Amino acid sequence: GLTVVTSLYFLRRFSKAARSDFTAHTLSKYLAEVILLDLKMLKYLPSMLAASCIYLSRRMLFIEDPWDATLQHYSTYTEMQLKDCVLDLNELLKKVHKSNLQT
Repeated sequence: GLTVVTSLYFLRRFSKAARSDFTAHTLSKYLAEVILLDLKMLKYLPSMLAASCIYLSRRMLFIEDPWDATLQHYSTYTEMQLKDCVLDLNELLKKVHKSNLQT
């Protein structure tokens, strides 16, 4: 059978590596769901999307050192490699939030 690996698979793995608490993990999962709203995000690999969700959630929660050596090791991405994806995700999140405020 054919198996499709989604960003959720990577999100679980990276969340464990980050030792995420319930709040951080839930926020990361929310961000992963927001990604589904914009086809533009399909240009990124599922692993990069998951890593970006973990990174952005840790930044939003003011976690010190949001992308440490452990996360870099398990994800294989540096903070700089995540930059474009994180910026796109942040812009998408702003659009979603603005849209929700207007309804």
